[in-house]
Amino acid sequence: MVNVVFLHDAEDRLQAAATWLSETSRSAGGIAVFVPDARQVERLERLLWEYPPTGFTPHCRFENSLSNETAIVLCSEQPLQWPRATVLNLSDEMPEQLSGVEQLVEIVSQDAPTRAAGRVRFRSYQDAGFVVAARKAGADARS
Repeated sequence: MVNVVFLHDAEDRLQAAATWLSETSRSAGGIAVFVPDARQVERLERLLWEYPPTGFTPHCRFENSLSNETAIVLCSEQPLQWPRATVLNLSDEMPEQLSGVEQLVEIVSQDAPTRAAGRVRFRSYQDAGFVVAARKAGADARS
């Protein structure tokens, strides 16, 4: 059964994602990030290179030959099999397949379109029978 965690009320969705990834990736055993928008991928990569301020958060794209050895894998398309048991969904859609996924994390920002899409996904996950929890962004999402 997939546990779904919504982190809501983020000021900036990608900044919140970079912070969460930096704080969580090592203890989670790796994370696949679904981010289908090319501009968002580039911005997220830049944020991961800059966060934390005294270092960077190791990551690579799914297509990279080092993806099996890297804690954070950025997926611009949904793979047939997610490369990690934890998936951070930065799209506005519910992923089509979640086989092999133990935890799915959704970050929802304060802007109206993202909130509305997040509410639809929240109800869709509930209707599909997933265990769904909601926490304010910045709270511990591991559980």
